[in-house]
Amino acid sequence: MILSLDLTYTFENVKRDNNNIFIKNNLKPIEIEPQKLNHHMQNANRLVSVFGLPNGFRYLKALKLSNMPIKDSYFNNFRGLSLNELVIDNTGIGDEALAYLVALKDNLCLLNITGNMKITDDSIFILVLFEKLMVLLLDDTSISMDGVRKFVSMTASIELSQISIPSSCRKYLNKRKEIYCVEHKQGMKVDPLEVKFMSLSEIRRQLMFHYEVNSNINIVGSKEELEELLREILKRRRDDGKAMLLTGGRD
Repeated sequence: MILSLDLTYTFENVKRDNNNIFIKNNLKPIEIEPQKLNHHMQNANRLVSVFGLPNGFRYLKALKLSNMPIKDSYFNNFRGLSLNELVIDNTGIGDEALAYLVALKDNLCLLNITGNMKITDDSIFILVLFEKLMVLLLDDTSISMDGVRKFVSMTASIELSQISIPSSCRKYLNKRKEIYCVEHKQGMKVDPLEVKFMSLSEIRRQLMFHYEVNSNINIVGSKEELEELLREILKRRRDDGKAMLLTGGRD
């Protein structure tokens, strides 16, 4: 009964054997690279295909496929698995691959998709479906801060305790004290749901807390305009705070 499997070493051995074959055949360098890449992907896809065997890996709980160039559609082979942990960093996958992983949403606790630049904000509506997720690693993906906010505000998991995010998102969080008021000052409202009950003078008073740290914030306009502005600031402040906490940061 196999509970944990790391195919990274197996794939590296296959790669080395293939490279030796190319060298023995005396292929020109310009001919080698495209063929090597194609062969590496074919071999990686063959290895992944075995997980589509009926009941072949029914007890498997942890799987690592680091640095294996896998085609997105081959993740369809995972639909019969009950994984708790999946490491697929630097595999070249995109949003389509994550769509196939929805089949794992009821069990997956750890998902590592770092180093996959084809993963974008479009995947957020998939990632929020993973109900048991505790750890999500997103470094070096193309997910933006908007995507991070959507994830932390919409995730179905109440167990989530750690996420890692792209460096651009981390830089933004580290500078958020310059964007709006992070401190909870006396008299300051933090719940965006309260804004609709405020008078125009109260909305302006609340906006002043944020204007004091960012003079680019508008404090002149109609009630509707300023109400929407304050609501968006408080939503962003709330969701950025969640992201900061989950990434282990401190204000």
